[in-house]
Amino acid sequence: LALGVALLAFNAFLTSTAMPTAVQELGGVALIAWALTLFLVFAIMGGAGAALAKQVLGARLSLLGSAAIFLVGSLVVGLASNMETVLVGRSLQGLGEGLVAATCFALIPELFPARLAPKVFGMQAMVWALAAFGGPVVAGLLTELVSWRAAFLVSVPMALIFGGMVLAVVPDSKAVQQAHVDF
Repeated sequence: LALGVALLAFNAFLTSTAMPTAVQELGGVALIAWALTLFLVFAIMGGAGAALAKQVLGARLSLLGSAAIFLVGSLVVGLASNMETVLVGRSLQGLGEGLVAATCFALIPELFPARLAPKVFGMQAMVWALAAFGGPVVAGLLTELVSWRAAFLVSVPMALIFGGMVLAVVPDSKAVQQAHVDF
């Protein structure tokens, strides 16, 4: 669950640091604000739809599918040849990550006893703190030493590890069994 939230947290700080270099290489300075805006809009939409996805697909399949959307978005951005493609990738990243993060937070009270839930929520806050301090440093190093693309592609192995951990830890059952699903 912490890694799922870390995907969102680190991605936010990594990409904001690397994006100016991407824009410099790809052009499209007029679109730079859209890279963050589309990510946030789609992350909010994903977060809003996470309960429905979890209800229909079950937590495990919802997390795996969401992580796959995020992974595809990371690949699209990392391999982009123009800013328009970056925007498509950022939208996919936002949608997938909004779904992942919201589902991870929703699973805390389901997977942990009530006495441990506050500690797990505290751990999630620590993930955001680490991302706030470490994300820009890592992105700066990757951008300077490798490429701006590395700051986006570093999410790919993290998403794959997250998927493996989901398979190992998250139960395969649907939280709510209903014939009719309400949005």
